[in-house]
Amino acid sequence: MSEFFSNPLFFIILFAIICVVLCLALAVYVRAVLRSKHEAIGRSFDFDLFKNREIQRRGVHDKTKWD
Repeated sequence: MSEFFSNPLFFIILFAIICVVLCLALAVYVRAVLRSKHEAIGRSFDFDLFKNREIQRRGVHDKTKWD
C-alpha cells in the first residue's frame, strides 16, 4: 500500500480531483450569487405602475399618455 502513495501518479490524480472539486464549488457559489442578484425585486416588475408612481411623486404631467 505504501508503494501506491509514493507513486507520482497518485499525486497527479489527487491534484486533479482537488482542482475539480474546487472548480465545482466555485461554480456553485458564483451561480448562487448571480441568482440572488436577479431576484432583487422578488416579483414581476410592473413598469407602468413604477412610472405612474414616480410621476405622481415628482408632480409632473405624463406626456406619454394618449388623453
